[in-house]
Amino acid sequence: MTVFVVFAALLLLAALVAILWPLLRTKGSEVTVERSDANLQVLRDQLAELDADLQNGTLSRQQYESARAEIERRVLDESQKGSVAGRGGQASRRWLAPVLIGVLLPVVSIVVYTRLGNIDGLDVEGYLQEQAHNITGEDVERMIRQLEQHLEENPDDVEGWAMLGRSRWVMQQFNASAQAWQRAAELQPNDADVLTNYAEAVAMTAQGRLEGEPARLLERALKTDPAHPKALALSGSAAFARNDYSAAIGYWEKLLAISSGDEQLSAALETGIAEAKSRLAQRSEGEVPGPDSLTGDVILSPELSQSVDPDDVVFIFARAATGPGMPLAVARVKVDELPYQFRLDDSMAMMPERKISDFEQLVVGARVSKSGGATRASGDLEGYSATVAAGASDVRVVIDQRVP
Repeated sequence: MTVFVVFAALLLLAALVAILWPLLRTKGSEVTVERSDANLQVLRDQLAELDADLQNGTLSRQQYESARAEIERRVLDESQKGSVAGRGGQASRRWLAPVLIGVLLPVVSIVVYTRLGNIDGLDVEGYLQEQAHNITGEDVERMIRQLEQHLEENPDDVEGWAMLGRSRWVMQQFNASAQAWQRAAELQPNDADVLTNYAEAVAMTAQGRLEGEPARLLERALKTDPAHPKALALSGSAAFARNDYSAAIGYWEKLLAISSGDEQLSAALETGIAEAKSRLAQRSEGEVPGPDSLTGDVILSPELSQSVDPDDVVFIFARAATGPGMPLAVARVKVDELPYQFRLDDSMAMMPERKISDFEQLVVGARVSKSGGATRASGDLEGYSATVAAGASDVRVVIDQRVP
């Protein structure tokens, strides 16, 4: 609305200048009148001198008549100029006209618009909000289909794929969103925004879990932009979920330093950092775990140390000693963090109805995934603890076997 008012005011000012400028140009006419009067006085003096010369016999009658005719002609010309200029001077004294026009034109324009125009049309923000409320899910789907058709014809449009990824996310169609972001990441593999949104979409297809592919995408994003806010936030959450509280604190403190202007975000980060520090302190003090948790160490056998890379993913999990081998709780770290002090508890349960505290006898396992996936595969390295009771501490897991 402000832009419209400014633009309208400029147009009104231009109209006033165009109308009033001719009415206000009076100075030139006044100068013309003064010059014409002076010329007439000179010509009158010349006529008087001419009469004196005739009486003195200086001029003959013929010369006198000829000179007088010329002077009279010039007097007539100057008289006509003075008449025209006089009318201009008279008009210049009519100052009331420009004043009335200058005052009444904007007033009348505003009054007429408010009476006959649509003043609600000036509320652009209100109009957009009203239009947004009128958009239905069918309208959104139609626009998304149009976007998809555009991308079929223009498959290299990175912004189009990103828009599709965001649109599918809003519609909570996370698989479709992840596919769109994957295409955008293929076109721009070093774009931190694209990689972070891709990681988030993939995580949502797995009920919000950031282990595996989402974590690797976040690592790539932070290599491209170490200060990317969303990548730092999600990486901190992923580290906290795998009980790597030191890493979580590092990510969140870095984000806190660049988010001082956002009070709500800063408050949430401070709460998360405080909780991570509290859990880290409890671990360092050798807190005795309750019946809903297990603590211990995971180490890698020296014989297999040459078979891994520092960035290989390590899954640490607890499962029931008997029955289905489905993990009850899982943490995710990397090889370069080994040996690693772990803590698994009910808050990390894969399913609410199957928790560590629901079983008396448990086994803790650790597996180096060469593919980065959670599924056990040939070539992975693994190891298991002895059978322990819920609430056990100092559980020891040695990764010393290769999956055939």
